[in-house]
Amino acid sequence: MENIRHTSNRVNAIHIDNDKIITTNFVKDAPKITRYSLADLADGSSNGMDYHIEIINKDDKLRVLKFLRRFFFRDEPLNQNIQLIPEGEDSTCAELEEYCCNASFENNMSLMAVSASGTIVGVLLNGKMDNLVSNEEPEYIRSCKNAKFKKILRLLHHLDKSVNMGERFRDSKILEIRIISVDTNWRGRGVGTTLMGKTA
Repeated sequence: MENIRHTSNRVNAIHIDNDKIITTNFVKDAPKITRYSLADLADGSSNGMDYHIEIINKDDKLRVLKFLRRFFFRDEPLNQNIQLIPEGEDSTCAELEEYCCNASFENNMSLMAVSASGTIVGVLLNGKMDNLVSNEEPEYIRSCKNAKFKKILRLLHHLDKSVNMGERFRDSKILEIRIISVDTNWRGRGVGTTLMGKTA
């Protein structure tokens, strides 16, 4: 048997089990975390791994593209497998940049993790999934002039269609996670998880 009483900022849970009464206090409405400290040291100091989450807007376009060119464009497994980005520090894929811009910068659904110094350390580009009722390839795939990137677009479109088999999402608005990338120095520290959590 369990009896729960709410009092001010605490929840008192009294468990009665085999004639033993155990009282447990849980803090309710704890302060919400708005900044994340990922690498606090044991002595309480921080090594500069603080960040916060911001909504990406059109004014962030150049900063976000610079970040993606450095990390996502080169590190993403499909891009690597087909060698989408030519060798060279300044090389890029114009079609991939266009895909990023058209998909995500003006919809207020995409997020970035920004360090205390103002540097972008993670990016999550979200968008609204296209209507997949038609069996035809979308125009942006048909008109893509980069044969390598067109392969990736076709694969992604095929996966989108397979998710919507039987038109189960016919009248639904679906949020699609298109790109997620984290600075190599910040990987394994929960930045991507936080970006995903803020999207949900």
